Amino acid sequence: MLIARIDTVSIYPVPGNTQDSAVSLMLSVGNAGFPSTVQRWSLEVTSLGQTFTAVGPVHINGVVDAPGKLGTKLDLDKEDLAVKTARNPVARDSHVNGVLTFLLKDTHENKLAAKGTSLILHFDDSQGYSYQTSKGVISTKKKAE
Repeated sequence: MLIARIDTVSIYPVPGNTQDSAVSLMLSVGNAGFPSTVQRWSLEVTSLGQTFTAVGPVHINGVVDAPGKLGTKLDLDKEDLAVKTARNPVARDSHVNGVLTFLLKDTHENKLAAKGTSLILHFDDSQGYSYQTSKGVISTKKKAE
């Protein structure tokens, strides 16, 4: 029995490919059942009447400012949740925190960052059971600091 909670969302143009957007999620995955790895991540974003789907997060290296946590650095390589939860099962009654970044090709940032945009993260456990987060809705837009 897995559950995930999205804490923060960052939407930004892909450096060098501004026609594409990246969506980075800081989240936590918890487990109330048997230990399990987590796999087959996908992100569904609905904005301005359109739905965009990104299958499989991308792995990113580098240290960045943590979204929503001014002055806190985040090592994207070490905090990649897809890697963390694929290698080591999430234990019963525990949780794992990390970052997932999804690439949405041919989708400009302004299409995704509108007020009212919703996000749902989908994923499976090692037995093939499917899960999803509650729908997250962007209510305000903050510029990166």
